[in-house]
Amino acid sequence: MSFLHLGLRYSRVIRLPSIFGAICPRVHIFDGAVTERYRGTYIAKEHPDWVITMSQSDSGLYNLGLPQAREFMTRSVIAAIKEYGIDVLRIDYNINPEAYWKQLDDKDPSRRGLEEIRYVEGFYQMWDDIRKAYPHLSIDNCASGGRRIDLETVSRSIPLWRTDGTIGPLMRLDFNQAALQNQVMTAGLSRYVPFSTSGEMGATPYLFRSGFNAGISFAEDVRPAAYPRDELRQAIAEGKRLREYLFRNFYPLNEVTTNPEDGCVLQYHRPTEQDGMVMAFRRNLSPYNDYPAILNEIAPEGKYEVSFYSSYGLPKIVTMAGEELQHLKLKIADVPGSVVVEYKKVPPR
Repeated sequence: MSFLHLGLRYSRVIRLPSIFGAICPRVHIFDGAVTERYRGTYIAKEHPDWVITMSQSDSGLYNLGLPQAREFMTRSVIAAIKEYGIDVLRIDYNINPEAYWKQLDDKDPSRRGLEEIRYVEGFYQMWDDIRKAYPHLSIDNCASGGRRIDLETVSRSIPLWRTDGTIGPLMRLDFNQAALQNQVMTAGLSRYVPFSTSGEMGATPYLFRSGFNAGISFAEDVRPAAYPRDELRQAIAEGKRLREYLFRNFYPLNEVTTNPEDGCVLQYHRPTEQDGMVMAFRRNLSPYNDYPAILNEIAPEGKYEVSFYSSYGLPKIVTMAGEELQHLKLKIADVPGSVVVEYKKVPPR
């Protein structure tokens, strides 16, 4: 879906406007990915100095470190946003730039690293200029997944496709491996990045919860008549109920591993509301059904209403002393399986 004469990859909004409008008339998405294949394009012919090329490759890297090049690309993206009423800008970057930086470094060793610095500065500046022109705009940050997740981009965007790593397992229909990878990525990234998602499949509590992180990138075909749509509706409803917890404090409650014999236990806590949730997973090869967890920010002397959800159905609700909740003992019978625990401090009488 590329307009290579511009060197921009335009989305279906441009190439397939009638189809896109029929499918989702109220959502306007623009894929403003800068394609790496610039040789032979309008830009490479008219402004070859704007493209970093390598003799052994037919690809090139558009150099956002050059003010003129950056301003041209910024104007092009802003024009598309204006023309098509874009609300969401998806930036992809499916290229490894290291070889281009090294080539520039080899040309002038006295300036080693400076071209890369200027490029990164220009990249941030382009995003800032676009957001200044359209403050309402949401940016979806993708770069073969998570190659551009850093402290600067997370202040300007949300990574709705944090990795390509789940593509392989999902293509093989290895849902358990994809679930494991999503658990690990959520446990790691959530320490620094509040929201990120990646590909997931499966409507069961274990599979859906593994990929849910305030939102989902659902990659499964739900059109077949036999697909469990009712279960998926329940999963989505649960996600909408739980996502409010993900805006606050996050704690991994056990060692995060990639071992399918282990479990994964995560806590989300809201200090002001004095409530939160624990999401625990028993992986597909785990021999353990008990998962002890020490919760954070629980008042030992308080009382809490605690709801246990092993499925999407009605929970088991109990009242627990804070000290007991603080040293929570989780049981997961299903393999693989999961449990969600919601808790809220009971106001003193």
